[in-house]
Amino acid sequence: MKGDVMEFVGKTVIVTGAGAGIGRATAMLFAERGANVVVNALPGEADGGPETVDLINARGGRAVFAPGNVADPDDCERVVDAAVAEYGRLDVLVNNAGVTRDGLLPQLSEAALDEVLGVN
Repeated sequence: MKGDVMEFVGKTVIVTGAGAGIGRATAMLFAERGANVVVNALPGEADGGPETVDLINARGGRAVFAPGNVADPDDCERVVDAAVAEYGRLDVLVNNAGVTRDGLLPQLSEAALDEVLGVN
């Protein structure tokens, strides 16, 4: 620790839902503290994962994109495998991904409820 700031030099961190918002800010903060960051978001450019990686790497950090849906156990395993393959270890997991489907429970479709429970 440097003063009151914890350092993560040499540590590997997965941040789910890191394509935007709190997840992106969390991933960037870990990178600023020296962590190797595995950015997870849904596949494709639309969810911002590759952009988060570019932002981290442009600032001198180390980040890779490991796309996947956290509601899918096989995708989760692939994300962890990507972290270990790239950096040789996994030290921290930040489960940031989440979805909301606003409405009263009786009005939610079964598919919407399944999605909320699966991701969150």
